[in-house]
Amino acid sequence: MESTTNGTTLDPNLYNADELVPPKWINGEFFESVLKTAKKGDIKKILNFNITPASAKGDHYASIMFRTIVQYLDKSDIQQEISLIVKTMPEEEGTKKDFLSDAPIFQVEIQMFDEILPKFEEMLRSVGDNTILSAKMLYHTLNPRKVIVLEDITKKGFSAIGKRMCTIEEAKMALEKLAKWHACSYVLNEETNGSLEKLTNGIYNMSGLKTDWFTKGVERVAQLAHETPKLHKYAEKLDQVKHLIMPKCYKTYEISKDKININVLTHGDFHAKNLMFKINPKTQLSEEVMLIDFQLSVWCSMVTDLLYFIYLTIELESREKYFEELIYYFFSIFRDTLKLLNYKGKIPTFSDLHTDMLTLCHVEIYLATTLLPFMVSLLENPQKEPNDILSYVDKQYECYQSQMYIDQIQPILERLLNRGYFDNVIDYKDEE
Repeated sequence: MESTTNGTTLDPNLYNADELVPPKWINGEFFESVLKTAKKGDIKKILNFNITPASAKGDHYASIMFRTIVQYLDKSDIQQEISLIVKTMPEEEGTKKDFLSDAPIFQVEIQMFDEILPKFEEMLRSVGDNTILSAKMLYHTLNPRKVIVLEDITKKGFSAIGKRMCTIEEAKMALEKLAKWHACSYVLNEETNGSLEKLTNGIYNMSGLKTDWFTKGVERVAQLAHETPKLHKYAEKLDQVKHLIMPKCYKTYEISKDKININVLTHGDFHAKNLMFKINPKTQLSEEVMLIDFQLSVWCSMVTDLLYFIYLTIELESREKYFEELIYYFFSIFRDTLKLLNYKGKIPTFSDLHTDMLTLCHVEIYLATTLLPFMVSLLENPQKEPNDILSYVDKQYECYQSQMYIDQIQPILERLLNRGYFDNVIDYKDEE
């Protein structure tokens, strides 16, 4: 099916299906409201606007997004132009809408853009660090529809990473900003008597997590281990934990509140497609990064962000080679930022971090057996959308049987086995 947006024919192979045609309410009246808010009334008339999808097929999931170039007259009758990103909820019936319908993701993201991220940046500036974490929100509303309008940072030279994974240099760039974010939240939460602890909705307690893809990962890897000679040695351990991982995942935020040493406000969905890099035109290397998409930010252990990022953002060879180095790099910046912010409490130690990793070992097992095969399948088949995997249950096990995934999961299972992570889950099964 072909679709046109303001006379432009869009290729359905390049964009998400639900972004080929914008909702009818995204019109001149809507943009007049947006610009009057963003420009504080300094607008006389909308002249024209052109709407296109804001990202490539498969680049995001938890919203639909459009890029709009709006031409308008200001109060002095001077013609101006602005590029905007409009985020809203999917309106088409289907898996995507069902997955997101009950989650307070827009309320969380609005709070992040409106209150929390500006406060983090203010805290850093007060100690001489001019880090900018994200784009700016220009407009938002929850009624009659959930909508967020952001500045378009592609106009500042930033672009999405596309179908590739991050280089180690890009990973460190992103982890540096994440570490500073975590440190700011650690300090701010204490100064505001636990205000950030009210953010309790993340990926592990979304109702959509209870669908087949998200609940059967460990079971499918256990089956794969029985069927694949190079994975046979892990089959017994996987059988022993396959019914224990999801109950522990559902309690991740509860466990964090009660037991984890280093709780922070996490990004919650920190991977390559939620980063935008600015490329130096001469060297073709990334020189700056912006974080995007804060719909799943939740108060819990920093380990959840750290492991999520390493598993879903870095290719296999680099992941295993630099695993420990990246963790050390991130945590060192976290500690240094606490000191820079003149934090007066006890600064967490590396021992605390490793305790967190062991306590939340079920999260790493979940990532390796459930979200990693999802990511590998999308990398192997760039034409696929997330819905193509989530909607066809009968085809899902094929993602696990791919040679690329088998090659990735073997060294991971070896590391998890040798760290005693499977045994730790088994030993504490009676707590569930």
